[in-house]
Amino acid sequence: MVKNFMEEYVKEQLDLMIEKEEEYEEFSTNDVMYKQALAKVLNMVKPSYFTTNTGEIYLSYDQIPFQARNDTITAIVKALEEVKKEKQN
Repeated sequence: MVKNFMEEYVKEQLDLMIEKEEEYEEFSTNDVMYKQALAKVLNMVKPSYFTTNTGEIYLSYDQIPFQARNDTITAIVKALEEVKKEKQN
Protein backbone atom coordinates (compact mmCIF):
# COMPACT_ATOMS: atom_id res chain seq x y z
CA MET A 1 0.00 0.00 0.00
CA VAL A 2 1.22 3.51 -0.79
CA LYS A 3 0.45 6.25 1.73
CA ASN A 4 1.24 9.92 2.08
CA PHE A 5 2.74 10.26 5.55
CA MET A 6 2.06 14.01 5.52
CA GLU A 7 -1.70 13.42 5.44
CA GLU A 8 -1.61 11.89 8.91
CA TYR A 9 0.84 14.46 10.22
CA VAL A 10 -1.17 17.39 8.85
CA LYS A 11 -4.43 16.03 10.29
CA GLU A 12 -2.85 15.64 13.71
CA GLN A 13 -1.30 19.11 13.68
CA LEU A 14 -4.49 20.71 12.33
CA ASP A 15 -6.52 19.07 15.10
CA LEU A 16 -4.05 20.29 17.73
CA MET A 17 -4.17 23.85 16.37
CA ILE A 18 -7.98 23.86 16.37
CA GLU A 19 -8.07 22.43 19.88
CA LYS A 20 -5.52 24.87 21.33
CA GLU A 21 -6.46 28.11 19.61
CA GLU A 22 -9.85 29.51 20.59
CA GLU A 23 -10.11 31.57 17.40
CA TYR A 24 -10.29 28.32 15.37
CA GLU A 25 -12.80 26.39 17.51
CA GLU A 26 -15.49 26.76 14.82
CA PHE A 27 -13.52 24.31 12.69
CA SER A 28 -14.13 21.54 15.24
CA THR A 29 -17.88 21.70 14.66
CA ASN A 30 -18.01 22.72 11.00
CA ASP A 31 -16.97 19.72 8.89
CA VAL A 32 -17.03 21.67 5.62
CA MET A 33 -14.65 24.32 6.94
CA TYR A 34 -12.40 21.63 8.46
CA LYS A 35 -12.15 19.75 5.17
CA GLN A 36 -11.51 22.96 3.22
CA ALA A 37 -8.66 23.85 5.57
CA LEU A 38 -7.25 20.32 5.43
CA ALA A 39 -7.29 20.31 1.62
CA LYS A 40 -5.60 23.72 1.47
CA VAL A 41 -2.82 22.61 3.83
CA LEU A 42 -2.23 19.35 1.95
CA ASN A 43 -1.93 21.34 -1.29
CA MET A 44 0.68 23.60 0.33
CA VAL A 45 2.98 20.98 1.88
CA LYS A 46 5.29 18.59 0.12
CA PRO A 47 3.93 15.03 0.14
CA SER A 48 6.00 12.24 1.65
CA TYR A 49 5.00 8.84 0.26
CA PHE A 50 6.02 5.45 1.61
CA THR A 51 4.98 1.85 1.19
CA THR A 52 4.18 -0.87 3.68
CA ASN A 53 2.63 -4.29 3.47
CA THR A 54 -0.12 -3.45 5.93
CA GLY A 55 -0.56 0.26 5.18
CA GLU A 56 0.27 1.20 8.76
CA ILE A 57 2.45 4.18 9.54
CA TYR A 58 5.66 3.06 11.20
CA LEU A 59 7.55 6.32 10.85
CA SER A 60 7.55 8.72 13.74
CA TYR A 61 6.79 12.39 13.45
CA ASP A 62 10.20 13.31 14.82
CA GLN A 63 11.68 11.96 11.57
CA ILE A 64 10.09 14.87 9.71
CA PRO A 65 12.74 17.53 9.07
CA PHE A 66 12.50 20.63 11.26
CA GLN A 67 11.83 22.91 8.29
CA ALA A 68 9.01 20.68 7.04
CA ARG A 69 7.38 20.83 10.48
CA ASN A 70 7.62 24.63 10.48
CA ASP A 71 6.29 24.82 6.94
CA THR A 72 3.36 22.64 7.95
CA ILE A 73 2.40 24.85 10.91
CA THR A 74 2.69 27.95 8.73
CA ALA A 75 0.49 26.32 6.07
CA ILE A 76 -2.10 25.34 8.70
CA VAL A 77 -2.41 28.89 10.03
CA LYS A 78 -2.60 30.28 6.49
CA ALA A 79 -5.30 27.77 5.48
CA LEU A 80 -7.37 28.37 8.62
CA GLU A 81 -7.25 32.12 8.07
CA GLU A 82 -8.16 31.77 4.38
CA VAL A 83 -11.16 29.55 5.14
CA LYS A 84 -12.34 31.92 7.90
CA LYS A 85 -12.05 34.85 5.49
CA GLU A 86 -13.90 32.99 2.73
CA LYS A 87 -16.75 32.24 5.15
CA GLN A 88 -17.07 35.91 6.07
CA ASN A 89 -17.47 36.95 2.42
